[in-house]
Amino acid sequence: MFRDRYSALSSTERRVFWIVLILAIVLGVFASTVFDTLLGAPSYQYALVNAIPFTLAILSLTSAILIFFERKIQGSWVLLLGGLIGLLLAASQAEGYGLPAAFVLLAITLFVPLQLLQGQSALTALGVGIAGTIAIILVDAFWTLPRVPALAEDVISARVASAVLGLIILVAVIYQYRDLSIRPKLLILALGTSLTSIILIATSANYFTQQSLEQKTKDTLIAAAHHSMDQIDSFINFNTYQVISNAHIPDVIAYLKGSSQEQEESKDEILALFNALSQSNPTNIGSYALLDQHGTDIVDTFTDDIGVDKSNRDYFMTPMTKGITYVSPVRFSPT
Repeated sequence: MFRDRYSALSSTERRVFWIVLILAIVLGVFASTVFDTLLGAPSYQYALVNAIPFTLAILSLTSAILIFFERKIQGSWVLLLGGLIGLLLAASQAEGYGLPAAFVLLAITLFVPLQLLQGQSALTALGVGIAGTIAIILVDAFWTLPRVPALAEDVISARVASAVLGLIILVAVIYQYRDLSIRPKLLILALGTSLTSIILIATSANYFTQQSLEQKTKDTLIAAAHHSMDQIDSFINFNTYQVISNAHIPDVIAYLKGSSQEQEESKDEILALFNALSQSNPTNIGSYALLDQHGTDIVDTFTDDIGVDKSNRDYFMTPMTKGITYVSPVRFSPT
């Protein structure tokens, strides 16, 4: 039955049937690459974008079946209109699919209507396809509403799939070109040339716009990094000077020079002083401590650390051995 049905097709219908079937297969393969993304879509927009390849693959297969059963007019319009709507949605809802979508629709437009349709129907289909291609390019270039960021590997897969499909259809059009009448030939030359120019201009504009946005983003990040760096430097310098100033408080110097008995008698006063100093920045100051020349914690607002030997800490050893102010890396107190 199917063999008789296939034998009843003309050579042109057979060629279009196989091209459309190949289109369905290519779209199906591409759809399989985004299947995991579809299952894990975090929003309806993500789900819609990743469902489009499956929809287009089903429409292409439906078109091929209609052509196989001698319903070439319906098959042509199913493929053209379904492809137009699906590819326009892809360009408006996801980044990176605009040019591959325009290329695919242009290839379909230049092949299917001129092969299967005749007269005014062919011209109408050709006009719809050309208008849809231009619309996809314009939407991709000027769409301002939010679009989902397509994965780099998905965009590459889309470009490879569109390139393979375009190459197949281009070979078929070139092969069939000599058998066309003068009117379709002129249409192909005129529209193909103008749309190729539009696609090249849009590609160039998209490339330079992307480069400009990337450079602007880099400049913004660098400026933000410098601002954060300046803030951190200011914070560290302020606190360094504050600690140096606090170290020269006469009561602190007198406490260190005092005898053990004198230190014990004035311990409450020096501890009250340290508690007051720590209130200058309670968010960032966990405790105020004073170490003697041996590295022993002799006064600390965190009283559990009083008496702890900290002589092995870098923030003690570096100032003692080199005689310089030292800001240590972040340390987490074991107590």
